[in-house]
Amino acid sequence: MSIKSSRLNDLYIRLQRRFHPEKDVFVKVSDIAEVLGCTSRNVRLVLTEMADHGWIQWLPASGRGKQSRLVFLRSSEQISQSEIREMLESGRLAEMLTLVEGDTAELENQIYQHLGTVIEGECKIVRVPWYRSLDRLEPWKPQRRTERHLMRQCFSGLTRYDDELKRVVPDLAHHWIKNDTATQWDFYLRSGLKFSDGSPLQASDIEKCLNAMCRSPVFSRIYSGIVKIQTIDKQRLRFTLKSPDVHFADLLSHTSALIYGMTKGKVMFSGHWMVKSHDDFNLVMKVNPWYHGLRPVIDEVNIMRIESDILDMGRIQVFYQGMSSRETEFSEARIERGSCFLVVDGNGRFAEEEDRVFLNHVLQPVDILKNSSHRKKMNLALSVAQGLIPGWYHRILDIVPPIRHKMYRELTLATFEQPELAKHAEGIVSILERYGIKCRVVTRSFQAFFSSPPANIDLWLTNFVLDDANDCSLNNWLQSDPILERCGNGWNKEKNQVAKEIRNGDISCEKALEQLVRQFTFSRWFIPLVYHRVDHEQIRHNSAFSNELGWVNFSDAWFDIR
Repeated sequence: MSIKSSRLNDLYIRLQRRFHPEKDVFVKVSDIAEVLGCTSRNVRLVLTEMADHGWIQWLPASGRGKQSRLVFLRSSEQISQSEIREMLESGRLAEMLTLVEGDTAELENQIYQHLGTVIEGECKIVRVPWYRSLDRLEPWKPQRRTERHLMRQCFSGLTRYDDELKRVVPDLAHHWIKNDTATQWDFYLRSGLKFSDGSPLQASDIEKCLNAMCRSPVFSRIYSGIVKIQTIDKQRLRFTLKSPDVHFADLLSHTSALIYGMTKGKVMFSGHWMVKSHDDFNLVMKVNPWYHGLRPVIDEVNIMRIESDILDMGRIQVFYQGMSSRETEFSEARIERGSCFLVVDGNGRFAEEEDRVFLNHVLQPVDILKNSSHRKKMNLALSVAQGLIPGWYHRILDIVPPIRHKMYRELTLATFEQPELAKHAEGIVSILERYGIKCRVVTRSFQAFFSSPPANIDLWLTNFVLDDANDCSLNNWLQSDPILERCGNGWNKEKNQVAKEIRNGDISCEKALEQLVRQFTFSRWFIPLVYHRVDHEQIRHNSAFSNELGWVNFSDAWFDIR
C-alpha cells in the first residue's frame, strides 16, 4: 500500500527534524515509531517507501531492541517546486529550513525560485513575500499602510488621488459639480458600473456605503460635515454639507470612502482586483472581470507570509530581479511621509507640564534604540524625528534634572501589535526604570487599538504613514486618528477650528496643519521619535512606481513573464 506523497513528505520531515543534523544514525525501530506516531510494523512500511524514493538508506538490524542504521540521502535539490509551494502557502518555513539542512541562504534561493512572475497554464501570476499576515481588506475598519494600498487595488471610490498629476481625479465618478458656496456637490457616475459578481453598481450603493461611514465610530469624525446624501437617480448622487468645503472631492478619495457591496455576507469588489482567498499565510487576488477600467497585464497576485525571524524579507524584492545595473543606479534613500511618536494622555498621571518636559528629556530616540533588542542594522532604516512629518522641526531639546519627588511611580504605555513598536517599548521601559518609574505595557491589535483604545493610559506609542502627497490626506489623518484626541490642551477644539478654515479655503492646508501640530509638539503633548528611511528604487514598471514599502500598483505595472 503506497502512502500519499504529501503525507510521506511530512513523515520524512519529522524524522529529519528529530535526528538533524546527523545524516547517519543508529536508532531503534521503537524510537522511530514514537517520532512518526505509528506502530513498529508501519514504521517498516514507511521506511521502505522512503528508501524506494531514494530519500533514505535503511539497514535494519536483526533481533528485538537492536539499533538499525538510518542514512538520510535526500538533498535540497530533490525538493520539488510543488512541495515548496505547499510549504510556503501553509507557512511551514521551519520544515523547509530542515530540508535544506539549516542553510538559510539555500532556503532563500529555493523560495526566490518560486516567487516573482510565472505562468501556470494560461494564468499569469505574481507571487510576493511579505513579513506578516495581512488583515482582511475591509474599508469600514482602520487599516495599516500596506492593507490600505491593497484595498485601493480591490476597491474604487468616487475619486482617487493621482500620483503623477498630483491631484484628485474621477474614479467611479465621471465628473462632479458644486454650487457657488461649495455646500452642495453632485457626482455623476460612469455608465455600466458593476461589482465583482456582475451586479450593477448604482448611486444607491454608494449612498449606503458612505452613510455607514458617517455613522462609523472611527471615521465619522471626517464626515461630520455631511448633512445629507441623496440618490437623485441611478447615476447621480448629491451631498449636502453643513458649511462650505472646497476640498470635499479630496475627502472622498480617503480609503474609508472606497465602495463595496455585500451579498449573503460576502464582500463584492469595485476595483481592478477581487480577493480569491485569504488566510493567515496567503492573500490571493484575481482580476475583477467587471472592472470599469483597463485590465491588468497579470491575472493573479499571491502575497505569501514569509516569517521574518527566518529570512530578512522586510522589503519586497522580487520586482527588482533582473534589473540592469544601469537601472539600479537611480536608487535613492527616502524618508516616509510619517513617523513613530508618543502622545502624552491629557488625563494620565504624566499630564502636568513638568512631567511632559521630563518625558521629552529622557525618551530620546537613540537611547531608546540602544536599550532595545532591535537588530543592529535597524539604525540604517531609521532617522531621528524632529516633527511628526519630515521637514517639520518641532521637538524641543529639554535638559532637566530628574524630579526626585516625581520618581518611583507607575506609568502605563499603550501600543499596537507591530514588531518595531514592541522593540521601542522595550527601550522605553528600560529608560524609565533608571528613574524608578515602573512602566506597564498594554498591547492591542491594530484595529482594536484604533477602534476602541484602552482606558487608563498615560502614554501612547504609535506611528503613521500617509498614503500620498496630498495635503488633504494629512488633514484627514489628523481629524480621524483617535489617539491624537487623547492629548490635552484642547486638541479637539483647535483641530476642528483649523479644519473649518481649511474647508472654507481661508488658509493654506499645509501651513495651517503645521502650525497646529507645532503648538502641541512645543507643549510636549506629542513627542516625535523616528522616521523610516527606505532605500527606494525609483524604477518605473512602464506606468507604475513602487511606493514607500516597495509595493507596486499591480493594476498598471508591467511584469516580464518567465
